[in-house]
Amino acid sequence: MTDRTRLPFSRRTSIVVLAVAIPSFVLFLVALVMGPEWAPVESTGSTSWSSSAVGHHAFYEVLRELGLPVQRSRFESAKRAGEEGVLLLLDPWPEWERGVLDREQLGASIEKARTIVVALPKWQGVPRIPDDGWVARLDLRPVRNALDVLSTLGVGDVEVNRLDHALPETGWSTQGISPPPVLEDSPQLIRGPTVDPWVSCSEGTLVGEVRSGTNRIVVIADPDVLTPRGLAKGGNAALVVRTIEHVRGDGPVILDEVLHGFALEPNIWRALFRMPLLTLTLHGLLLGAVLLLASWVRRRPPLPPPEPPARGATALLEQATGLLARHGDAWGAADQYAHAAWLDVLKGLRVPKDFDRAAAARWVETREERHAVPDRFATIDQDRRARRGSAIALARRIHLWKETLLDGTV
Repeated sequence: MTDRTRLPFSRRTSIVVLAVAIPSFVLFLVALVMGPEWAPVESTGSTSWSSSAVGHHAFYEVLRELGLPVQRSRFESAKRAGEEGVLLLLDPWPEWERGVLDREQLGASIEKARTIVVALPKWQGVPRIPDDGWVARLDLRPVRNALDVLSTLGVGDVEVNRLDHALPETGWSTQGISPPPVLEDSPQLIRGPTVDPWVSCSEGTLVGEVRSGTNRIVVIADPDVLTPRGLAKGGNAALVVRTIEHVRGDGPVILDEVLHGFALEPNIWRALFRMPLLTLTLHGLLLGAVLLLASWVRRRPPLPPPEPPARGATALLEQATGLLARHGDAWGAADQYAHAAWLDVLKGLRVPKDFDRAAAARWVETREERHAVPDRFATIDQDRRARRGSAIALARRIHLWKETLLDGTV
């Protein structure tokens, strides 16, 4: 029978602790799942949160749905892109109430990010009053705004040409990158001797590569191809996505929001008092108060230390014997592990769910060849069915096969 005088808390205190802990933990899980809905970023400009006519939220969701490792960035965007990633500077101009172009921040992108895709500024959205997330009107920015972005990135001898007529799908040279685009409202193009045109027509270049020192900069002259105004027209969406895929290495796709005026430096103390960590902070404070109260009211002797666990070969043999007694079917456990590992690999490699077993096996065999996996699953599975060797050795082979495919490590 438990000695109640040795318990650290009274029954009432324990009930209070559980009453605080359980709802707090549930609220934390809800906050973790809902994510940014707890602290939404309100924007009507050219940001990845905005669904307005000049916003990039739809484009951001397209990249996510296609499986590209896209990340919003509110600090050190160029550094996070690194050597293998690509930095997206989409209409890098602050919203109308957030100041002017941060030339120092934009110039720093050249020093830390090797590959940059920049969509030049073109529109200035004026939000409605009251602000409901949409714009009341769109004004064309001066052409010099686009030239300022290029010059700050170290790109010279480039002319920005804004037309007064639409450009249909005909007459484009895309070099096989994508279907031809469609530009309808004041198309914006660039031309110049330093521009290597990727997607162009007789009046200028829509997508082209320019060099600035050791940096690779791809310019999208007209941002309409990635906003709701033009994303779904012609080959616009395919053009931008394939451009990003063409220049990206093995790194992430970093979508910068600092230049839009939404910089946010990481701060652990600020994070502790914002959702979703706020629930854990309050939980900890309340639990600390309960502990202090319990230690002040109930002055009890400390609990005796727990008995040390048994040691030595005898204890190890006893534990192993107990495990075998409860899970004695080693080959049955190996069968279950092989099935679970197969499902994990299918999920990790994003094998389409409508594939049957044979199609999924061919998909996995292709990845095995790409990763030069020495021990293929087909061989392992044959040994499992024939019960060759030991179940433990087979389980280790399955584990190494799975780790090699998913993590690239052995």
